[in-house]
Amino acid sequence: SSDMSNGSVIYETTDQSIVEYTKGSVEEGQIKYYFLGVKDAWGLQSLSEIKEGNSYTKFMTQYGGSNHQEGYSVIQTSDGGYVVTGYGGHNLWLVKTDSKGIVERNNNFDNGSEQAKGYESQETDDGGYIVAGYNWAYSNAVGNFAWILKTTPELWEEWNKTLAPNDDRGRAHSVQQTSDGGYIVAGYFEESSDDESLFIYKTDASGDKEWYKYFRGDYPNVQQHFDSGYRVIQSSDGGYVVAGVAGNDAWLIKTDSNGETEFDKTYGGSNDENIYDVQETNGGYVLVGTEKTTSGGHYYNAYVVITNSSGDMVIEKTYGGEHDDDFQSVVQTSDGGFTMVGYTKSYGSHSDKDLWIMKIDANGNEEWSRVIGSNDDLDQQAYCIKQTSDGGYIISGTTSSVDAGLNLLLIKTDPSGRVIIE
Repeated sequence: SSDMSNGSVIYETTDQSIVEYTKGSVEEGQIKYYFLGVKDAWGLQSLSEIKEGNSYTKFMTQYGGSNHQEGYSVIQTSDGGYVVTGYGGHNLWLVKTDSKGIVERNNNFDNGSEQAKGYESQETDDGGYIVAGYNWAYSNAVGNFAWILKTTPELWEEWNKTLAPNDDRGRAHSVQQTSDGGYIVAGYFEESSDDESLFIYKTDASGDKEWYKYFRGDYPNVQQHFDSGYRVIQSSDGGYVVAGVAGNDAWLIKTDSNGETEFDKTYGGSNDENIYDVQETNGGYVLVGTEKTTSGGHYYNAYVVITNSSGDMVIEKTYGGEHDDDFQSVVQTSDGGFTMVGYTKSYGSHSDKDLWIMKIDANGNEEWSRVIGSNDDLDQQAYCIKQTSDGGYIISGTTSSVDAGLNLLLIKTDPSGRVIIE
């Protein structure tokens, strides 16, 4: 109750430098009420209004063993738990956890090939999941082939489809369910062994082709094209937005609902830029990735571009130091700012990759930054961040393990990016 007549003092100090206090022993979901009191040297006391305090579930856990496991994407599910998509051993791996990160079930998929990997998943309208990735075999051919997989809520396969126009090899990096119940997929197709084109591919609800489009970057006098889409979303007007790379440039394409181009923009200059994620904002788009430094070193800085609704650049900023740093994923927060994750070698141990979380305001100004893993000798990297229903964040990635392999990493933080490691 907010009635404080039976309240008790939980903390007091005369140290004026203390600006923060954490109350432990609060159960998950429990609400505590509190107020602050300040007494001056003459005994005059001022009391704040009564405030409501919530506890946040926070954890950092890893899954796997001596093999190679990575978590490329994570979503919060309708039951409050999480599904992580990635790679386990040689298979596409889905892991379902409860709200505390405890595994409820998991499943591996390979389509009968030697190797399969999942890059992104989304909970579908029927409570199941749609997954994008690749498998290593199609028909009698061998190589990477773009692949989508539909599962039940229990992670059993319903159907899978290999996307291979003209038997082109490739990878599907991103998938979203569309407003008509179908799916939009993005990635790259290899039109030849030395020529890759970004694609978007529209299917119906059963994964059958409705249409697909190839896109090639505009960089003249280049014989080989290496273009790829890393994230696709359906925009608020029913069209599609795909972000990726055109050669060495950051790339953003907007189409209508039939895949016809509305704008095609590249960002950056003479440096190498890569874009890994895009989200629609209130007035445009935010993109994150990496940019090669121009300050004489051979390292990359984390890179953010904010555009208007026409794709015209409004803000371009880099973050990092004199070692490699990158952002892999971004989420817009309720205050209009953005939170990104990736890795840093500038602000942690310097010799290893350390997981990096940063919050910026709507103008790109840093509000806070957290580094996880700087006190150990392990590589830790984040690939995906989503804001959770309690205002915190869920993050997936990978960490090197004491068994010399890579383990899938899952982290839940509070709204300030803090995590308690138990």
